[in-house]
Amino acid sequence: MWLIKRYKKYLFNIKLILRVFKSFFIRSDYKRWENVHLEDFKWNGRNQLIANLISEGSSVIDIGAGTQSIKRYLINCEYQPCDLVRRTEDTIYCDFNLGVYPKVNKIYDYVVCSGVLEYIRNPEDFISYVGSVGNIAILTYAPLEGDASIVSRLENGWVNHFSKLQIEELFSDLNYCFEIAGCWKKQIIYCIEKRL
Repeated sequence: MWLIKRYKKYLFNIKLILRVFKSFFIRSDYKRWENVHLEDFKWNGRNQLIANLISEGSSVIDIGAGTQSIKRYLINCEYQPCDLVRRTEDTIYCDFNLGVYPKVNKIYDYVVCSGVLEYIRNPEDFISYVGSVGNIAILTYAPLEGDASIVSRLENGWVNHFSKLQIEELFSDLNYCFEIAGCWKKQIIYCIEKRL
């Protein structure tokens, strides 16, 4: 019996190590995002909160749209999905970790980045891009706080590890004003806007 327990613990540790190393070496985890529909329900609460921040009739670009679940909570909005995986014909392909940003020909009222920023290897460029395609960006971030470990973040596939203070300093350094619009689980929902 003790041999089976030891084997399971060993196997668990090997899997953990592999997930952590995967975060270091894989630029964009296409396979994970291709299967995100299997976990879609997990983020519906967050997307409902975000949709409540968006005025009826607005234009919205959803960066890292996934299964586009936020769309069902928007009221009479123009909606443009962008993602690594094209689930619909109108989805604009993007891969931020390879520097492939969506090319759009307008400025949207809102840019939504729900559950994306933790996976971005160059957050400065990403946040700058977000500000160039919309008037107000709504993005979420789970900061590294308290007893949280970088290993557990890497295990989630997260590749940056800002504290709340650091992410807010980054917004300021990039010339954004920001406000905290709410929280969902351990994620902060920020509204950011370029300073005039």
